[in-house]
Amino acid sequence: MPEPSANCLSQRGRTHLASEPWAQRALGFSSVWDLTRGQHVTVAVVDSGIDDTPQLAGRVRRVDFTGGNGEDCIPHGTVVASIIAASDARARGIPFYGVAPAAHILSIRVQQQQATNGLTDAQRRKTLANIANGIRYAVAKHAKVINVSIQVSASYPALHSAVEFALRHNVVVVAAAGNDNPGGGQGPFYPASYPGVLSVNAVDRSGRLGGFDVNRTPVSVTAPGVDVASDYPGGFDPSNNGTSFAAAFVSGEAALVRAAYPGMPATQVVHRIIATAAGRTGVHTGAGMINPVQAVTAVLPQHAAPTPPEHLVPIPRPRAVNSYTRTVALSVTAGALLTAALVAIGAVVIPQGRRRHWRPGRLTLPPAPTHAPASAPASALPRGGAPEADSGADRTPRRSHPLPPTDGGPARTPALPDPGAGRLLRTKKARRSGRAVTPHDKRGPTAGPDDSADRTQSEPSPAPPPPAAPALPPATASPSPSQLPDVLAPVAYGVLPPDPGPPPPAPGEFPETPNSPAAPGEPALAEPLATPDPPPAFAPPSGAGRPPADAPFPTKPGQAVPAKPPAAAQPPPTATPTRSPGARHRRRRK
Repeated sequence: MPEPSANCLSQRGRTHLASEPWAQRALGFSSVWDLTRGQHVTVAVVDSGIDDTPQLAGRVRRVDFTGGNGEDCIPHGTVVASIIAASDARARGIPFYGVAPAAHILSIRVQQQQATNGLTDAQRRKTLANIANGIRYAVAKHAKVINVSIQVSASYPALHSAVEFALRHNVVVVAAAGNDNPGGGQGPFYPASYPGVLSVNAVDRSGRLGGFDVNRTPVSVTAPGVDVASDYPGGFDPSNNGTSFAAAFVSGEAALVRAAYPGMPATQVVHRIIATAAGRTGVHTGAGMINPVQAVTAVLPQHAAPTPPEHLVPIPRPRAVNSYTRTVALSVTAGALLTAALVAIGAVVIPQGRRRHWRPGRLTLPPAPTHAPASAPASALPRGGAPEADSGADRTPRRSHPLPPTDGGPARTPALPDPGAGRLLRTKKARRSGRAVTPHDKRGPTAGPDDSADRTQSEPSPAPPPPAAPALPPATASPSPSQLPDVLAPVAYGVLPPDPGPPPPAPGEFPETPNSPAAPGEPALAEPLATPDPPPAFAPPSGAGRPPADAPFPTKPGQAVPAKPPAAAQPPPTATPTRSPGARHRRRRK
């Protein structure tokens, strides 16, 4: 290859690189060189020409549509070609190498400067015609991959026709998607915007976009395009920037795939490159970063799935809910729940009913609490001082309230009628008269209506307990209750003893009358009964110890109660014997 002329190149590259470029480490394409190196594949570079570089020696053919000798004065085409197919020179200490080191390069020079700014319309039309002719020339020279790193801000029929010609002849067309030069237009850029062309955008080593103008150009994939190293006339350039150099990495990957699959159509190659990319990471990234290793080794379908045309997707409307169906469903659910509840209740109630033989249950009330009397009189206490327990207190009839006092006499407690008095009286009368005792005479309290009436009359309401006497201060000079007689002890302390009532009957004896013993001067009953036993020794005599109603109350312990002159004698009330209602019926039967 010819050396660049002195008036063509203003600067020369570095003599060496310090380390392996980051793009080579990121893509790792050297790992598939055992399978393919791009051999037997020609890559056409439609650009500004190629200068002499040691790593491209022997594998470059050049053609110049501008009338020159094919030298690269920018240099731009040289950088692109070295990224595609620079040989592996690591054995000589050179860390840089191309993607497909065995591929051949067809250099087609179509312009002499990188940008079209400052060109006349005739020069601009000349450049566009050269690009279209260069694409057709590459197809004619059997190039399998065409790299176009030139961006045109408008579509021309000649350019569009040339791209379609290449695609029809099974050629992979790769183009830069962005404007590498400020002021070169806002796009969309061509031929990257034509269908079937691999449009490439540039990213940096962190995966971010390089900031080039690709807003209106569709992007297929991305590749390294910021601070990438390359061959350069006289050495190397470690910091190339632009989508033109990103497109060079994709062209080298296409050369590897076509060498690995010689019979694969161009459309399948494009599909494989897009399908094996890393994935979309944002706007203007397409399918993401390319992956040359996966593009060569991945197992994909042989034919690309056809892209369906854009059309509106019908959204089915939900069917209206049938109210009848909903009502039936709710009714069935409610019936099932009710049946389950009835079954649960029956499982509890039926066994209990069978166990009770279907008899209704009875409510058992707790027993009423027994209330002890509030206080007891002093005379009711035994000599030990502790009251005795009365087990029959809840069943024994109480005495009624005392009658009002009569003129000249103390108040008396009426006698309680005895339920069995009528039966006893009838039995004794029958024995005395000498007639036989009939079952009617022996009828008990529950044998007939007469005794039931007697029992009903003999159960008056219980009397309230008498009020407790006020406590008096003790005196040292007064005798103790134990030193006084049983009758005077309560009187001396101002406490009247209660009426002891009729004495209890002796064993084997029946009480003669339900009335209390008659007071002195009171007439006896018309028919005398058996004399009751004498009262016990501890009970006071009848009428004894009962002071008059108007007797003065002692004020001090041990004070004697003054005697009261006797009142005028008055006839006592006549006691009427208790007669059961059944007597009238007996007299009528007689």
